[in-house]
Amino acid sequence: MARRALLLVLLLCANAPGLNARKDEVCFGELRCIPLRDCPKRPLNPEPDPRETINTQFLFFSRESFGEEQKIPGYKIKRDVLLNTKFDPARRTMIIVHGWIDNVFLGKWMTIMKDALLRNGDFNVILVDWTGGNGLPYTQASVNTRLVGAEIGLLVTKLMETFGISPSTVHAYGHSLGAHVVGFAGKWLNGTLGRITSLDPAEPLFEFCPPQARLSNTDAEFVEVVHTDSSSFVPHLGLGMDLAVGDVDFYPNGGQHMPGCNLNDRFVRIQDKNILEGIRTVAACNHMRAIDYVIQFLENSVVNSTCTPIAFACQNYEIFERGYCSDCGSDGSRCAVMSLDDANHNGGLRKKSNDPVRMYFKTGPKSPFCLHHYNIEMKMLRDPKKRLQEVSGDVTIEIAMARGISRKFELKQENGDDFTPGAAYRYLITSEIPLEDVSHITLTYRSKKLLFAPKLSVKYLKFTPMTATKSRMDLKKLSKFFCPKISAVESRYPSKLREEFC
Repeated sequence: MARRALLLVLLLCANAPGLNARKDEVCFGELRCIPLRDCPKRPLNPEPDPRETINTQFLFFSRESFGEEQKIPGYKIKRDVLLNTKFDPARRTMIIVHGWIDNVFLGKWMTIMKDALLRNGDFNVILVDWTGGNGLPYTQASVNTRLVGAEIGLLVTKLMETFGISPSTVHAYGHSLGAHVVGFAGKWLNGTLGRITSLDPAEPLFEFCPPQARLSNTDAEFVEVVHTDSSSFVPHLGLGMDLAVGDVDFYPNGGQHMPGCNLNDRFVRIQDKNILEGIRTVAACNHMRAIDYVIQFLENSVVNSTCTPIAFACQNYEIFERGYCSDCGSDGSRCAVMSLDDANHNGGLRKKSNDPVRMYFKTGPKSPFCLHHYNIEMKMLRDPKKRLQEVSGDVTIEIAMARGISRKFELKQENGDDFTPGAAYRYLITSEIPLEDVSHITLTYRSKKLLFAPKLSVKYLKFTPMTATKSRMDLKKLSKFFCPKISAVESRYPSKLREEFC
C-alpha cells in the first residue's frame, strides 16, 4: 500500500510546469500578489497558471432563474456586467466551489446542492467553475487554488462596490481543493466572509502547511469543516485532512471510514450513475460523502425532517462511541448542528478559540443518513457486604414502543471488561427511527460461563435522548429510568424493565 501511495504521489506531481525556486511571490494585477514559498514542507512551488488559462467562470442562479445560468468569466467582472444579472443584494449569497478534476457538469453534486439551497431559501447562488486549472499535475492545481480564491475575493469586492452588500452575508462551500479555494478567498477578504463550509478539504500538499497556506478558522467569521476521508494519504490513500482547521470540525463516524462505502456498496451504487460518476463513487466514496451529508441535511431541512444531525464535542471518537460525550454542556457549547442555519444551536461555538473543537456523530449507510442518538446508562446494584461478584458476559436490550415497534441493541463492554457491583456503564446507541413512547425495555444477559452462571445485579437502565438542549436541567427531564422487577438477572432469561423511579 505504501508503494502504491508513493507512485500516486509521483504521478500527481510529475511534469509540474513553472517551477521556480528563486521567486517568493508572483503578482496578477488586480488579484494582487500570490506567495509561492509560505509552506516550507511543500516540495514544489510552481507559479499559478495565467488567469486566462484557468478561466474561472461564475454561474449565477436565483429562484427566478432556477435552471437558467448567467455565466461571467472572472476577468470580465465589471459593474455593468453584474448589473445585468439577477443578483439581489437583499438576499444572502451562496458560493459553491468544486475540487480537483471536477466541474459543474461532471460534478452533478454542485447542481444538486444549488437546487437544494434554492428550495431551502431565497438566495443568490453562484457556482464557480475553474476547470482550466484543476487538472494534472496535482501540484499545479494545488497552487492554482490561490488564484481562484483571489478571483472569488475580487468577485465579492465587486458585488460590494456594485450592490453595497456586506461580505458577512456570503456563505462559501468548497469541496476538496475547493475547500482551500474558499479559504484563500476568505484570506483575500481579510476574514470578513460570513461563513465557510469546507467539505473534506484536500490533504496532499496542505495537511502540514501553516494556516496562511491552507484553509484556517481565520478565513471567515465562522468556519465549519466536515471530515470524511481523513486517513493519511500515505500509506492509506486518504484524500482529506485529519487536522482540525475550523471553528467547528465535524468527524462523522470518526472521519475516516463512512458506512455504505465498503467495496460491495460502492459497486452497487454504480448502477444508479453514469460511468464517470461511477468511477468517482468507487475511487473516492469516503471523500465524496461529505458532499452527500451536507446535501441530504439541506434536503431534510426542506422537508422538515424530524432527525437533526447533532454532533458532540469529545476528546476522540473512541470515547464518543463509549457514550461519554452525550450532552451540550451547561452553555450549549459542547454540541453543534450540521445544518444550513445553525445560529440557534452553535452560538457558543461562533466565538473564536485557539483550541480546535472536534465534533462527532454517527450516520447511516444510505440516504437520508441522519440517525437518532441515545445514551444508555446501566447502573449495577451496590454491594456494601461484598457478597456480589464481578460477572462477565454480553448484554442485549430490546426497546419496545407503541404500535408494536421495537429495536434491539447490543451493549458492548470495552475490551470485554467485567461488570462490577456498584459501577455505572454508559453506551451510545443509534436508530434510523426515533425511539419514542417507550413502553418497556427487555434486557437479556448471557454469561460467558455455561455452568453455574452468576446473575447480573442491575439497579436500573437510564435512557436519555441526545438532543441540542442547552440546559442540563431540561436534559435531566428527558431522561427515563427503567427498573427490573428483580435486580438479579439470570443468564439467558430475558428480564423486562419498566419505567419508574428506582
